[in-house]
Amino acid sequence: MSGSKLYARRGVVLASGGFARDDERLKKLYPHVRRGGIQLSPTPPGADTGDGIAMAERIGARFDDSYPHGAAWIPASKVQIGRQQYVFPHLVDRYKPGFIMVNRHGSRFCNEADSYHDVGIAMIETCRDDAETFAWQICDQRALRKYGMGFAKPAPIPASVYVNSGYLVKGKTLAELAQKMGLPAQALERTGRGIQHRCASGQRSAVWPWGIRLQPLSRRCCTSA
Repeated sequence: MSGSKLYARRGVVLASGGFARDDERLKKLYPHVRRGGIQLSPTPPGADTGDGIAMAERIGARFDDSYPHGAAWIPASKVQIGRQQYVFPHLVDRYKPGFIMVNRHGSRFCNEADSYHDVGIAMIETCRDDAETFAWQICDQRALRKYGMGFAKPAPIPASVYVNSGYLVKGKTLAELAQKMGLPAQALERTGRGIQHRCASGQRSAVWPWGIRLQPLSRRCCTSA
């Protein structure tokens, strides 16, 4: 009611959305956004700009920034269709058999089966000293044909559609894949050997401690950033 004075005993709920598109507030709250790189949001441009928060602050409200992660972090990839760019969340592929995620050093840094928010936090942590927060998701041809990867659909849709568009990177070996991705080949190969060894021996991983089964990587691999 415009112009009316309301009294609340406990508080007032401002149902005005979030602030995913408020660049200045994001930079203030999250160091990894300040460092640069690309911050993607599934919300449309012009929405979630934090107008309700700013309105409340102008009349004396205080924004509580005590939460370490007052956001829902989701690993996502960029999809270019024509002149339009979209965001595709990696929600149902990364924890499937045959998938791993690695940082720019070619090392696994998380339990891929964790919640998308926890994987997002792990990405932020592993990129703490980097200019950009990103990771590579890698799978073998068998997993790609069965499950797809992100926006890339499983068989019978040919993977070449996504390789030719630049959405996927393809290599016959991990060394070739590392070269195309700009990762240290020896480190990525070492990560691959570790997975094969644990699969053969049934050992648990330091970043996958709960005994969830890993699937050995076959020779042909694809990746998406």
